[in-house]
Formats: sequence, C-alpha cells, structure tokens
Amino acid sequence: MTTADPPHTRRALRRFHVLAMLLCAIVGLDTLGSVAANGSEGLTWPAVLGLLFFAPYGLLIVGLGCLLHALGTRHRRALVRASSTPASTSPSTPTLSG
Repeated sequence: MTTADPPHTRRALRRFHVLAMLLCAIVGLDTLGSVAANGSEGLTWPAVLGLLFFAPYGLLIVGLGCLLHALGTRHRRALVRASSTPASTSPSTPTLSG
C-alpha cells in the first residue's frame, strides 16, 4: 500500500542525487581507508594541507561576499521591490545606490 505525498511537500532528492551521494560516500570511505593505511602521517598531512588551502580560500570568499553584498540577486530583488513601494521613502531604507 503506497501513500501519496502531501501536496505541500516536494521531493528534493531524486534517484540521481541519491546515487551520486552514495558514490561520493563509497569513494570517500575507500580513500580514507587507503590513506589510513599509511599510518598517522597519511592522515596528518592531508588535514594540514586542507587547512592551509581552505582557511585562506574561505576568508577570501567571506571577504568577497561582504564586499559584493549589494550585488546579490536576492538582495537586489528585495531592494528593488522595497524601493518601488511608497513606504520606502524614509532615509533608513537601503537602496541600490547606497
């Protein structure tokens, strides 16, 4: 006996997504096993190199996100919508120009 999904829900993960996640999990666990076979050095160096790469990259992305905050599409649409209403004439409402 099958039951239909409620109308307000939406299936986000399709068969392709589940297979892709399964493949990534298998490859990740297989890689972790082969790296662990090299001993503690095999786990330490990838962790150190990952931190040395991802920490500066993360800071760069955060900096760009803060710098270009007003150019984001969600923010821009919300600001355009807010600036088109009559109630947005107060000086405290953010605009695209400032």
